[in-house]
This record gives sequence, C-alpha cells and structure tokens, in this order.
Amino acid sequence: MIIKRLFAVTMAVVITVATFTVSASSVKITDNETYKPGANGSLYFPEDQTYPADYSQEDIRRTEEKLAMTEQLAKDTYVLTNTARSTYTSIPGTFTIFQQQNDWFCVPASVRSVLYYINGSAPSQSSIASSIGTVDYVGTNALNATSYLNQQQSANWYASRSSVTQSIMYSSLRVSIITAKVPALIGATSPSSGGFLPYSTSGHCVVANAIKNDNTYVQCADPLGGRSNGSGGTYSYQIYCPISKAPSYVTALIY
Repeated sequence: MIIKRLFAVTMAVVITVATFTVSASSVKITDNETYKPGANGSLYFPEDQTYPADYSQEDIRRTEEKLAMTEQLAKDTYVLTNTARSTYTSIPGTFTIFQQQNDWFCVPASVRSVLYYINGSAPSQSSIASSIGTVDYVGTNALNATSYLNQQQSANWYASRSSVTQSIMYSSLRVSIITAKVPALIGATSPSSGGFLPYSTSGHCVVANAIKNDNTYVQCADPLGGRSNGSGGTYSYQIYCPISKAPSYVTALIY
C-alpha cells in the first residue's frame, strides 16, 4: 500500500549539542519580550462549529482528505515498540520558540513560532492574537488558529482535531514532523502530576517539533520557557510529553 510505503524510508537523525535540543532541530530561544507570569490560555473548539467560518468547499475537502488519510495511517502503521535505544526525529534546522507576552498568548506565541520557522518571518504576537480572536480568560478558537496558519503559509495544509486516540496522535505528528517537515500545535490540560504536560494547567498550547521513534514521546517547545513557575524556578523551553496521555488531556491538535 502506498500509504504504508510513505513511512518505510528510514529517517536519518543527527544529534546536535546545541542548548535545549536532542535531535536534528535546535531550539533557539527568543525571550526578550514583555510578559507576566501565568500558565493559561486554552486552545478550544466551539461547540457549534465544525470548520473555520471562512472555509470554501475546497478548503473543507482538503481538510477532510487529510483527516481521513491520518486515520488510515493510524490503522496501518501504528506500532508501540518501546525500543530502548530509540531517538527523536525532528523537523530540520533551527526552531525558534517565542516566549508568550502575557497569560493568554500561548497560542499567538506558538503560531508566531510556526510561521517564523516556515516563512523566516512572522507578524507580532499582538497582531496574531487580533487576527485569531484570542480572548483574555478564555483562550483561542482552534479553528481560527488553523485557518490563519493556512492563510499565512503554503508549506503545509493544516488540519485540526478536538480529540485524539493514541494512534491518531502519533500518526498525525508523523504526518506533520516527518512527512511535511513542519511543526504542529498541541493544546492540552494537565493535572498537577501524571498528565500530558509536566505541570498543572487548565489550558495551554505548545509546539511539537520532534517525535520519538518508538512512538512514546513528543518533544515540544514551550512558550512558557524562561518564565517564573511560581515556585522559585522557571519553566523549561523544551519539554517531553507522553503520547499515551494524549487521549485524556489533549484538547486540540493542529498538524
């Protein structure tokens, strides 16, 4: 089957020694922006909306085709191997994570990082927040963020999901990171321990830029990086999230 052959090619992984990286992609830190502490800003789906309001029938067709392809890949290729010597395969080159400017800008900061990686430049966080309708104490509509990403670049047609199984999470990340070679956005909640994210939050967005080859973890750049965690330390710029926890805690995936 062609779909199976799509992932049959072995991906070469180059280990670098750059700060905050374990694979071919180095994470550059941009933290010279004004901010205040806090880990908020959910990436949510509206109850009465299936696709972005500005989508044409062709846009809907492309989205449905990508969602269906990923579901088929999940059935055909997903195997949990737990290989002891597994490594991470990442998007190529350097990925810059922009620190979120305020409590509610994790999505604008993440979108800016994605566009900066793809285009080499990106609008400001405040401009993106205005375009995608980010609201204080509420967060950002995932469909608005998806449409905006597709308007601003042509390297990848982004599709979004409001819930995932473990196999669909893994297959979707492979489609984004390995096949299209672009980052993905993940919105998630997390309890104080044992969740998808390594800290407690009622809603946050991070950027996936590498996936472990044994299907167990995704490496993410965190717009909270460098900010106060409220316990005398700071959040990490790079985190590792267990894919097994995705069905319980991931609220949005844009890939």
